[in-house]
Amino acid sequence: MEDSLPLFAFQSLQFTNAGRIIFAREKDGHNHLYSIAMEGGTPQLLTPGNFDVEDVVLSADKRSILYTSNQNDIDRRHIWRVGATGSEPEALTRGETIEWSPVETSDGKTLLCLGSTATSPAMPYRVTSSGRNLIAKNMLPAEFPEAQLVTPKQVVFKSEDGLEIHGQLFTPKNQKQRGPALIFTHGGPIRQMMLGFHYMQYYHNAYAMNQYLASKGYTVLSVNYRLGIMYGRAFREPPKSVWRGASEYQDVVAGAKFLQKLDNVDPQRIGLWGGSYGGFLTAMGLARNSDLFKAGGDFRGVHDWASSYQCGPGRVRQRTPRLRRTSKKLASSPSNHRRSQASRIGGPPCC
Repeated sequence: MEDSLPLFAFQSLQFTNAGRIIFAREKDGHNHLYSIAMEGGTPQLLTPGNFDVEDVVLSADKRSILYTSNQNDIDRRHIWRVGATGSEPEALTRGETIEWSPVETSDGKTLLCLGSTATSPAMPYRVTSSGRNLIAKNMLPAEFPEAQLVTPKQVVFKSEDGLEIHGQLFTPKNQKQRGPALIFTHGGPIRQMMLGFHYMQYYHNAYAMNQYLASKGYTVLSVNYRLGIMYGRAFREPPKSVWRGASEYQDVVAGAKFLQKLDNVDPQRIGLWGGSYGGFLTAMGLARNSDLFKAGGDFRGVHDWASSYQCGPGRVRQRTPRLRRTSKKLASSPSNHRRSQASRIGGPPCC
């Protein structure tokens, strides 16, 4: 089980021009790249360390691998290169930026990517030896309020059971007294929020929403609760989680208690918001801890587990006879038909 293909590593299988096949595995509990000879043999670990690999593409000559990871920068993404036959991985981007979707031009001379920062949205870049250069400088509207945005702070706090949880703290500018605060819980739940504009469209917008809330005087804590990616397999697949007991909810509560201790937060004015699985956790907060959470915004939360088990990885994988009968009834109902139609138009319900 620990050596199976990671759920989110569908891009990793690559055939090189160096007589090697590239693939991902989680043998050590993290999503890493391995190389194996085409005729077979012992796999070679290419990306050792306490981090996870995400995007994986071949270079133009198909003799090296371009990939993104959170190596040395756990709550961001940067681009790396490693030889197909093994070499020391080389960081191609670094610093307080985020990069993804690398691609090399056919002549192998230019590396392009998409990138963002804490205050600038996704844009195309050319990667150079000294950093990255913006390609389409006029694409961003002149009125984009970059100067008004805040740079979220990386925070780490402990949940009730001692597990370390990462988050991004958005603090309003020029705040002079204690004010309201919000917890943001992402959907998925196999996602990771970062210290800048996200690579997924939905979370790119959610990040912008948290910036907007900060501009209106709300302190916002985006919580990367257990079940998320990029902190290892044990973090992504914890015991007693989801429908088995929602152990991840204690991370949301820990985030609220973290906010209560901040000098700029009114401990009696904390709420939460989120969509999909984040909506589910929002509703759970209001139901279980109305003493702690005074308000919440539940965007299309996944509450009907009998019908949403087939939503994606991490959901219920086996149906009992009773669940099968219940699901059949739900599938034939008019309300479920409307919900299915809406999902096709607006994207998958588990974003």
